[in-house]
Amino acid sequence: MKGDYPQFQKSYSHEELIEHFTLDEIEREFIAQFRGDTNRHGCAVLLKSLQYLCYFPQHIIEIPDQIKTFIAKQLNLTGNPCEQYLWETRTRDNHFTWIRHQTGFRFPQVQDKENLENWLRREGTLEAITFADLFESAVQRFRSLRIELPSDKELQRIVNAALSGFFSDIHIKLAGQLEEQVRKNIDQLLIVPEGESFSTFEKLKVSAGPASVKNLHKEIAKLKQLRSVGITKTLDIPFKIQKVLNGNFDYWSKLKIL
Repeated sequence: MKGDYPQFQKSYSHEELIEHFTLDEIEREFIAQFRGDTNRHGCAVLLKSLQYLCYFPQHIIEIPDQIKTFIAKQLNLTGNPCEQYLWETRTRDNHFTWIRHQTGFRFPQVQDKENLENWLRREGTLEAITFADLFESAVQRFRSLRIELPSDKELQRIVNAALSGFFSDIHIKLAGQLEEQVRKNIDQLLIVPEGESFSTFEKLKVSAGPASVKNLHKEIAKLKQLRSVGITKTLDIPFKIQKVLNGNFDYWSKLKIL
């Protein structure tokens, strides 16, 4: 599902297995260099898992038997020899290194994460309409660069930071288009009057409620208050913000701005 961290499915159709877990000739030659059925099968399973997930699974037992069996048949192996694969060993670390060299993938560095955040902030947010779209863009960006994904929690943090930075940039841009007095008037809306619990801005965001003459007068009063801010010229509002204003509040809710 779009916006979800890549994980194995509970089951796969035969067509899906062929699409995602078929070993090509070059991969078969690579696997053939390892000694023993356990290592050959284990490395083949890890290689296809890395290509599929964009990261190595935490343990080989997490990989569905359906996938292991499908790959074993391609290697003319019976059963699932990789069940005996020694995970917590230097051998596994060496296999990771060789698989990375073979596939072109590499472990993410701090700079890679910073670069991803900056790319999402400058470019990814321009195309992604929802948070799920932006998260998917982050996954596909690392996949295209052959960089393994960080943990789900860390990737969520990067996407949220990029999104926060994007809106911060927009706020600065829009504020720069406003006259000084208008900015002061807007600041006044954010002040909580003495003896009250909410600012004028918070009150302006309150839902209109059911249709009634009383509520209509309240909404008219809100409009008058907004007009009193003094914005008289048309602002250059980016398309993304227009989408938000038109009712797509997914970004805002993720950032808890509203």
